[in-house]
Amino acid sequence: MYKIANEKNEKLSKLAKEVYRDVLKPNHPFWLQKVANAAMIAVNSRPKFLKSYCDEQSRAQGKVITDEDAYVEILEMSQQAQIFSKKLFDKWMYKFYTGCAV
Repeated sequence: MYKIANEKNEKLSKLAKEVYRDVLKPNHPFWLQKVANAAMIAVNSRPKFLKSYCDEQSRAQGKVITDEDAYVEILEMSQQAQIFSKKLFDKWMYKFYTGCAV
């Protein structure tokens, strides 16, 4: 999500492929990698994605969401996901090394 908000000139399909390659692909079997590649081709263009996101969030929040608002929200979600991942990893490491649940 960080790349979506910060690399505004890149195609979303390219960003999705890069993130998939770096994060999930190593853990997926061959057949699922092929399904994921097909899904990446179907990723909307940035303008369509933003319009869809803004329309949905405008309905959900009851106010008009602009493209810039959307980028801010996406960046905030990215930061929250990073914090959550770090906390989860820290808990796992604690449990792994001590044998105790947190």
